[in-house]
Amino acid sequence: TVQSSVPTANTSTLRAAGTNYPQAIERRYTALPNETVTDRVVNLTDQITAQASTPLGTAQAIEAYLETNKAYSQNVSAPDGPMTDSFLFEMEAGYCTYYAGSMATMLRTQGVPARVAVGYASGQWVGNDTWVVRGTDAHAWVEVYFPEVGWVEFDPTPTGSVREARSDA
Repeated sequence: TVQSSVPTANTSTLRAAGTNYPQAIERRYTALPNETVTDRVVNLTDQITAQASTPLGTAQAIEAYLETNKAYSQNVSAPDGPMTDSFLFEMEAGYCTYYAGSMATMLRTQGVPARVAVGYASGQWVGNDTWVVRGTDAHAWVEVYFPEVGWVEFDPTPTGSVREARSDA
């Protein structure tokens, strides 16, 4: 049995949420390991988010960029060097942890609190209020913090590609 709570804030609420983050959230979820975040990751993220005026706009711009500029594949080699830099500049494809880790890092370079969440996709409906969830349904996504709202899910992994890869498994 699973019980969950999903934030129900609409786009207007998220757009107006501002950046008055609790100090503990800001300190923990905007921190970056400086030695592994390259200048070119920061510069690319600055370009992608240049037109964004809110944390919501920043998250949407990064999410759209990753969805449209990277291919999905479960058959990729480990990155050579820092993961976000390698995924953005050296690799043609990746899977959900590459997308989620890169988006969280990119958001943090912009001062937006973000974290990677790992769990499972919904699985397969088998009837009688029953779903079968397998290891192949494992998934990673990003959660972005909005003041007065909480953590909101974003998923930069192209969903059609994920479904196709899982059906091939």
